[in-house]
Amino acid sequence: MHISRTLSVSVFTTMLGFGIISPLLPVYATDIGATGLWLGIIFAGFSVSRTFSMSIIGRLSDKQSKKRIIVFGLLLYTVISILYIFASDVYFLTLVRMFHGLASVMVVPIAMAIVGEISVEGEEGIQMSTISTSRVLGRGFGPLIGGAIYAAFGMSSVFLVMSGLSMVAFVMVLLFIPDTKDLGVQKNTLSYRQVLKSVRIRGLFLYRFTRAINLGVFFVFLPLFATVIGLSVFEIGVLISSILILTALLQRPFGYLADRFDRLNLIIFGFIFSAIPLFILPYTSNFVELIFLCSFIGVGRALSMPPSLALTIEIGRKIGMGFAMGLLSTAMGIGMITASLTSGFLLDFYGINLPFYFAGIISIITAPIIYLLLKDPNPGI
Repeated sequence: MHISRTLSVSVFTTMLGFGIISPLLPVYATDIGATGLWLGIIFAGFSVSRTFSMSIIGRLSDKQSKKRIIVFGLLLYTVISILYIFASDVYFLTLVRMFHGLASVMVVPIAMAIVGEISVEGEEGIQMSTISTSRVLGRGFGPLIGGAIYAAFGMSSVFLVMSGLSMVAFVMVLLFIPDTKDLGVQKNTLSYRQVLKSVRIRGLFLYRFTRAINLGVFFVFLPLFATVIGLSVFEIGVLISSILILTALLQRPFGYLADRFDRLNLIIFGFIFSAIPLFILPYTSNFVELIFLCSFIGVGRALSMPPSLALTIEIGRKIGMGFAMGLLSTAMGIGMITASLTSGFLLDFYGINLPFYFAGIISIITAPIIYLLLKDPNPGI
């Protein structure tokens, strides 16, 4: 289906630009004077704007044109990427990150909502795995490209490439994606109160929240940990890319599994599998050991993502696809804020190792709660 393919390519392009900065932003922020706590605030700024706008924009997209929202978000992405160049202190960088978070709300979750709306019932796992592959693969190749550009041309060139990639995605969506009002999608208007009564939504909300803590700590503080043990910027890029590329490559086969086996068991097993390496990571001392742990995290993420997205689509058919994606992305935003601020505090007062232990412990504690919520025989919506 050309809509799904075009959105997948656009999401890949956007996330490639986003991924380019992943291993560099902590180093960039530190260079302009960010402490551990300020580093947490800078990353939290991205998630704060997402958290407060995601469910609102998602709900709006179910009533208005999803295409227009994506197009505006991509245009904002393009401008924001340029503004990074002028961020000379932690205050301006935090503000730029907040606008970047707002732009991100308008693009990937809404694109995934469109694919969810046109997906075939019973094949949600495999169909969502296509755009999910594009999303993760873009982020995966980004750090490799970003590291190479940074080494050859400097930081400003990294931001210019980000801007150019966003503009390419903007043109693709503008020219090749039809307005969602032409897709014949049913609009649903359940209230927040009705939706939050659902035990299943609470379970998915907690899963997204905890997974965000897990990922937030890993992606924000792995570059700093890697720097402490003497790795180069390029090696840091390879580490982050390895986990994302492996996750992307496994999306299709695990999406197939999500449509044929118990989705809840796949979610929980993958979730725990990706959390255990966080306890081991502080004991690593070289590149080979770190990349080995990254592969475990990549497999765990890949296993849990397609079934969780499939459950989200099932809910989206009842409450509105944009609303469902938005509400659960809000949980990710809250988790990222919690991860950034808490881990920044732990870093300043207790050292680089404790944030990883914190994320691992939270994941192990919440796993059985998530299982019980999603297993509830009376899930509501």
